[in-house]
Amino acid sequence: MSNGDLLDPGFLRRLERLAVAARRPSDAPFKGEHSSARHGRSVEFSDFRSYVPGDDFRHIDWNAFGRLEKLFLKLFKEETEYSVYVLLDVSASMGLPEDKLHYARRLAAALAYVSLCNFDRVLVAGLDDSLGATHGPMRGKGRAVRCFAFLQGLVASGASDLERAVLDFARLRPRRGIVIVISDFLQEADPFEGLKRLRAMRHDVFAVQVLAPEELDPSLGGDLKLVDVETRAEREVTITPSVLDAYRDVVARYVQGIGERC
Repeated sequence: MSNGDLLDPGFLRRLERLAVAARRPSDAPFKGEHSSARHGRSVEFSDFRSYVPGDDFRHIDWNAFGRLEKLFLKLFKEETEYSVYVLLDVSASMGLPEDKLHYARRLAAALAYVSLCNFDRVLVAGLDDSLGATHGPMRGKGRAVRCFAFLQGLVASGASDLERAVLDFARLRPRRGIVIVISDFLQEADPFEGLKRLRAMRHDVFAVQVLAPEELDPSLGGDLKLVDVETRAEREVTITPSVLDAYRDVVARYVQGIGERC
């Protein structure tokens, strides 16, 4: 699977028009709207983007227009910048079915790319029962290819322990910013203990739950031995229509509960 499978060029162009918005506390040490949304305010050049109607024409790069006959806007880096941390659950439960992790990788790549286009400081990392490999901090969309390659290289294995992984993350002494946790939130311990620790570190925390269709509405039936992919615990069950109805009800209440607690 190539890096291009994560996000196609057309989708990347659409993402460049977006911005990640955070609920900032009143004493947040960041000035202005957002480091990436401001341009032409400092002398340090950062990058170009395509001109769109409504942009300040004073920042058009006329030299580029003379060469390419296309309008580009010069962007300049602010004195302060915002940090975005994309934490992707790569525990074993994220690997079944296979397209579940691929979808989560695409989501992580999209969020990272939007932030890179906005010249935020971006760090991406894998989580299981600890903080796994990390990539960054990085800034600028020129780093996107390596970021996508890193995400593509993450594989699902191990058990889930979000709280322990967050404690490992805290040891990096991350600057305050946006923390986006992408996970199925399927673990024995309460995953919200980890999210509450992130809030205690004064981050803006966003939780994105990813579940496969067959996890929400399985089509199993008969006498089966189910094996937990993370703990290897086994349970013999007889799957009947009433059991499936009870399962769907439990899952629906769990998903709803996550939304309410968020």
